Amino acid sequence: MKKTSFIIMITLLILGTAISPKKLHADASVPMIDGFVIEADKVEGVMGIPGIINGETATQKNKLMLRLTFSKATIYGLTITKVLNTPNGPVTIQFKSTGPVGINQYGS
Repeated sequence: MKKTSFIIMITLLILGTAISPKKLHADASVPMIDGFVIEADKVEGVMGIPGIINGETATQKNKLMLRLTFSKATIYGLTITKVLNTPNGPVTIQFKSTGPVGINQYGS
């Protein structure tokens, strides 16, 4: 479960780099994005071989994605942003880590 979550997180991080976080705010002119925007100041770890997979998002099936795997990693400056479309307009939810986030494929 942790490995899958981390793979999804890193994939979205790479895809989200094209979107400027300064443009993610509750404004009608902001387009809704599929998934999360994940940013990090730095990622250190042991990375596996990148691959292309056929995955799905909340709104799209059979979407080609870049898959990055890490057996162990430390993420510094992690920020996760989600823009939700509500009846009252877009709402931005943002989570920021207060310190390094450790990921271990083997759950220890």
